[in-house]
Amino acid sequence: MTQKHGISYKLNLPTTIRIHDVFHPSLLSRDPDNPMEGQAFPEPPPVIATEGDDNAEWVVDEILAIRKLNRTIKVQAKWAGYDRDTT
Repeated sequence: MTQKHGISYKLNLPTTIRIHDVFHPSLLSRDPDNPMEGQAFPEPPPVIATEGDDNAEWVVDEILAIRKLNRTIKVQAKWAGYDRDTT
């Protein structure tokens, strides 16, 4: 549900989203299938790994710990195929 505030609109956002809830109409789009510029994020290209490539895709085997540090979430993961490596 939205409410009009002058020329802007107040949106009913989830409480987990910690941003100002009043937006100018130029920042809003009614059609989700036709997003405005800057609202759509293209699918990233697939990762192509070659032998010895440091940018190869890794698979997470287990999440060991999760913590919040300031506004960042830090995750410690154990990687599949690597017995001692955790990051």
